[in-house]
Amino acid sequence: MPTMGRLLRARLAAVRVILRHFENPWQTLLLRLGVLRLPYYLYRLREGERRYAMLARPTTTALADLFVLREVLAEQIYRAVLPHLPARPLRIIDIGANIGAFTVWL
Repeated sequence: MPTMGRLLRARLAAVRVILRHFENPWQTLLLRLGVLRLPYYLYRLREGERRYAMLARPTTTALADLFVLREVLAEQIYRAVLPHLPARPLRIIDIGANIGAFTVWL
């Protein structure tokens, strides 16, 4: 079970990623905290030269959308997969498990 200090460090790290990569970080954080309430929000992120715009649900019941956008597009947790892919064009099938962030990133 994570300690309170470890949990706090993880949350602060997530806030740093949002502040660094999201174009409207304060609005994103207010949505995350439930201060602002919208059914959908167009998140705009940047990672290096890449820019992303993805529509997602910022509600407190669907925080997984923000988590996925942060992990996949900003932190690029799947970049270790890239060396294992062939150097030819790929055909990708998105089966709709979430909002498509991995497909957009890939």
